[in-house]
Amino acid sequence: MEREAANQEKMLNEDPQQKLREKATAELRRLGFTGSEQVKAASVFVKMPEQMSMLLTLDETLREFILNMLSDEERRKRAEGGTR
Repeated sequence: MEREAANQEKMLNEDPQQKLREKATAELRRLGFTGSEQVKAASVFVKMPEQMSMLLTLDETLREFILNMLSDEERRKRAEGGTR
């Protein structure tokens, strides 16, 4: 059982997408995003992984970019909810 847990941890550590997700999450925390903002950003990142790369390549002024991305996603969700 311990060996299986070690193998799973090793696979996670070798997964480049997982490393990118961890870096993006750490950057959101560093920029002072709230917990709910981080969760919203993570849900966007799942749908649009290229946004994670954008987060990591822009400078600190990207906070506004990320907030806009989150509000755009929120508007899209509300619009979809209204059409159902």
